[in-house]
This record gives sequence, structure tokens and C-alpha cells, in this order.
Amino acid sequence: MLGMDLRAGDMQLLNNHVVVHVRTAYSDHPEPERRRDLIRLWLDTDRDPAAAS
Repeated sequence: MLGMDLRAGDMQLLNNHVVVHVRTAYSDHPEPERRRDLIRLWLDTDRDPAAAS
């Protein structure tokens, strides 16, 4: 297990193909300006760059 203490401005990137991960319970702030943003980005890294040209 690896615990991470993320702070304002930190970003966490995970590769689901090589990392088994789980999230602990989280209670967000009631004020909208203090709530966290969770943005999912799906990157396709299986493409061969040479095949694109």
C-alpha cells in the first residue's frame, strides 16, 4: 500500500494496466469553491506513432 497526501495543485496519474488501486472514503467541502475536481483523461498509448504518418 502506498498512501498519498495530495494537496491543492497536485495531480495524480495512474495507469490502470499496471497499477491496482482503490480509493478511500472522501468527504468534500460543502462550499463550492473548495470542492475538489475529478477529471478523467483516457489516453490511448497503444498506437504506433510510425503508423500515423
